[in-house]
Amino acid sequence: MTATTNSTGEPTEPIVQCIRALHAAGDPSLYGLAWTEVEGWIGCGAWEKLCSVLRKLPLSIVPETPAFFYVRGQVLWEQNRLKEAASFLERARLFYRMTQNEPSLAALCCIDLAELAHAQRRLPVADHYLQAAGAFLSSTAAPNPSVVARFHWMQARMLAVRGAASQAVHHAQIAAALYETLKDMLSQLRCLATLAEAAVHTGDLELAASQIAVARSLFADAVIPSRVCVHLLNVEVQIAWQSGNLAQAAVWAEQQRSSCRDIPDCCLYSTALLGHLARERGDWAAADSCYAEAATLAVRHGYLDYLPELAIHRAWRHVLVGELEIAKGLVQASAAQMTRVQWMAANMVLAVTALLEKTGSVDLLKTVLANEMENGAGPLVCAVRCYLALTAFREGEKNGGKEHGAAALRWLNEHNLDYFAGWWHPALMAEFVAQALRHCAEYSHLLQRICVNRLGFVVIAQLAPLLADTDLAVRRRAQEICALLGGQESVLQYVLDAYLRSVLTELIATHKLRRSGLSQLSELLTTAERQRKPNAMLLAIFGLYLDGQSRGAIAERLRCSEKSVKNYISEIYARFGLLQMEYPKRKVRFARLRALAQEAGFI
Repeated sequence: MTATTNSTGEPTEPIVQCIRALHAAGDPSLYGLAWTEVEGWIGCGAWEKLCSVLRKLPLSIVPETPAFFYVRGQVLWEQNRLKEAASFLERARLFYRMTQNEPSLAALCCIDLAELAHAQRRLPVADHYLQAAGAFLSSTAAPNPSVVARFHWMQARMLAVRGAASQAVHHAQIAAALYETLKDMLSQLRCLATLAEAAVHTGDLELAASQIAVARSLFADAVIPSRVCVHLLNVEVQIAWQSGNLAQAAVWAEQQRSSCRDIPDCCLYSTALLGHLARERGDWAAADSCYAEAATLAVRHGYLDYLPELAIHRAWRHVLVGELEIAKGLVQASAAQMTRVQWMAANMVLAVTALLEKTGSVDLLKTVLANEMENGAGPLVCAVRCYLALTAFREGEKNGGKEHGAAALRWLNEHNLDYFAGWWHPALMAEFVAQALRHCAEYSHLLQRICVNRLGFVVIAQLAPLLADTDLAVRRRAQEICALLGGQESVLQYVLDAYLRSVLTELIATHKLRRSGLSQLSELLTTAERQRKPNAMLLAIFGLYLDGQSRGAIAERLRCSEKSVKNYISEIYARFGLLQMEYPKRKVRFARLRALAQEAGFI
């Protein structure tokens, strides 16, 4: 933080006052120690040095000084002793306000308390302190510019968490400009990272990338505190994710987590982020592991207000695999603890669940749309419009579907994107794209990119009816996409049952069955030898069974009897030469089947 000055130009920052108190006490070891050096200790995280200074502070000579409370609160915060830190910062705030009448310093304490609550996702508490800081700054005719800049920076961070991305960008730009004027390079760096993060939430990835580039170039040779480095890396992960570059995002996210093991809140958020990326890739086991670890970290370090957010992410993971009741249960169990922002995300989960169940989802989607349009959260607005368009198309409201669909595709086109992060449901997006190919022809090239780059196999089943459409232009658009997909439309052409085809398509799209080994697997599981037609039911059961689903769950999913599933599983074991007499223990036989399937490249 930057030292502030009073009307005479003398430093009045709490740290400076603390050092002066030590000098007044006559400690010869501190003569010549500049306040800038102590400020540097905080900037680079040298908390042991600060502790050694504080231990020498003679409280009998300087009783209950607010400077001591302030610095002590900072040190305790870095030691993750959050309750004690908040207590000392609150005492400093009261002293500055009640006994010394220094509103700028009281505002500074409030901003610190808001940041502490923000890190714990205690947003109402953070709001309270930020409002108090604003009131203190308004009460003085000449508020300290450093504190004003810090106030705008904190406003930007709070607005970003609340989803008000456009407003967050505005406040971050004000703060960055003030810090540039003050020549406070470290704080300017923090603002640039916050500005870039807010820009990501608006969908302006070019602005985000440019701010990160400026930050990297300005501070290439500077010693940057680890927390700031982590923040910069986190924004780069977000940019890669929003761009659909999941592989690069995962590499950077792992680097981020490795570099912040000793920073509890950063470690928690980076672990959860790794879970989100694993979920987007369809790696459910890795996602579950990361979410479980993040929940443990949240409980261990007292970030309990983050648990509802984790529950929403876990619920979305279950939506993606069709476990809708589990998803709804997770949302309902956390509903009482959710903030307004979390409720909007929960509404999105419930709306997509209703869309999959083909029940009413319009009201929920419209609620989210109105909220996020006001906040300027471009990617989420795009997602909502896609699902609203799909709902309208299903209900035969072509005009409404075209309106929402065109708006969503226009936003993607303007931002040079073919994907939105976080709320991408492949099966529903495939259905939307198929409808948009009919009704939003002006975006056919973008739809083509979405199919080839993002949907792949998932879209094949939805394109099949378009290949026989009476409209020649629609047929041609579908044929072009199939050709670009490299003939993928022929892989499951033998599957006449539309429902079975959709199940197999999903298994391939989520990598539970590998496309490269599908032909060989189909040949192995062929039961109609004369016709050489693979058994689609056998293939589907194979994929679901090796995914770890129970016989009852498989029967329910494939709409057949559990006895049939049992017979098919026996047939699968026989095809792989795994006889029960050789493998009497079911777990051992299953493990061997899985190992053989992996070796053959089937899963």
